[in-house]
Amino acid sequence: MNFIKLLSYSVCIIVFTISINGQSNAEFQKKFEAANQLLDQKQYEIAKDLWIELAEEYPDNANVNYKTGYCLLNTFFQKSDALLYLSKAERNIKGKYSPIDYTVKN
Repeated sequence: MNFIKLLSYSVCIIVFTISINGQSNAEFQKKFEAANQLLDQKQYEIAKDLWIELAEEYPDNANVNYKTGYCLLNTFFQKSDALLYLSKAERNIKGKYSPIDYTVKN
């Protein structure tokens, strides 16, 4: 009986975790795509807020850090803040890169 309870609890935890990760991944994708669109339209002042938010949530994502730094370089008052994000991005560079693929982290 204890084994069945343990198995039931384990399944519930796994399903709950997958559900949360799926929601956060969908939210990340929406923010990433919106920020990318603003970046393509050269709306740097608006896009920077989304990129900074994503960089705070995913500090090890080199793609997000690069785009945050790039965006900040194109703002009027926050150019010096770009170095922090670009330095983080530089540490995780990989050969394969697609600027529109939200799943690429390096």
